[in-house]
Parts: sequence; structure tokens; C-alpha cells
Amino acid sequence: MESDDLGWIPRPVRAKLDQVGVKLHLKEWQAFPLEDRQALCALPCQTSVEKKAFQERLDTLALRHCGALPRRLPPERPGGAA
Repeated sequence: MESDDLGWIPRPVRAKLDQVGVKLHLKEWQAFPLEDRQALCALPCQTSVEKKAFQERLDTLALRHCGALPRRLPPERPGGAA
């Protein structure tokens, strides 16, 4: 498998997933067409507007290619307490 085929979830995309509070499984990522994986890599995810756009794009892809929304992570509590 070549490194540029995006068969694995790249670290920058994992960071974006953390920022929007989403757990995406490798099988879900691999179900997305290459062009969509590339688009998720390129999408910015810093501002609240960018995060919303990233999450909406991710949700659309997951519904289309996996049949369900990706799992949402519970919000972190201040101080790391559960």
C-alpha cells in the first residue's frame, strides 16, 4: 500500500477528529473514496465555522458510504475529571 493512497487515517485528520469530538474507525475511513479522503485532509479545522463544516462533511460521507453517523465522543470536562 502506497503512503499517498490514504489507506490509514493521517495524523492531521486524527487531530481534526479530536477537535470535533468524533471517533472514526479505520473501516469507515477506508469506505470513503480517495477523493473524499483527500478533501478531508485539506479542509481547515481551526475556527468554529471550519469545525462545523468539517463535521458536516464527515457526517455526509459517513452516511453515504457507511450508512450511519460516526460515533461522537463525550465532551471533556475541565480538569480532566470524568
